[in-house]
Amino acid sequence: MNWDESSSVASGHNKTYYPSEEQLLIELKSSGLSWKEIEIEYNKNVQEDRQRTASALENKWRQLCRDFQLQLPR
Repeated sequence: MNWDESSSVASGHNKTYYPSEEQLLIELKSSGLSWKEIEIEYNKNVQEDRQRTASALENKWRQLCRDFQLQLPR
């Protein structure tokens, strides 16, 4: 990925996650993918303006684990 491609994906810091996006993240993380693989698959399944970086997705995952005490792979 070059600079132009990576700059088009917002970190997601200021965007609230939709419930369907949270569910997608849970499903992808549960499948055992790396965070980079999760980023790729997640961004294939959401609108361009809803795309997130691997770091933003990992941060959201950690928040979900704290908030809901998820017993899923970290």
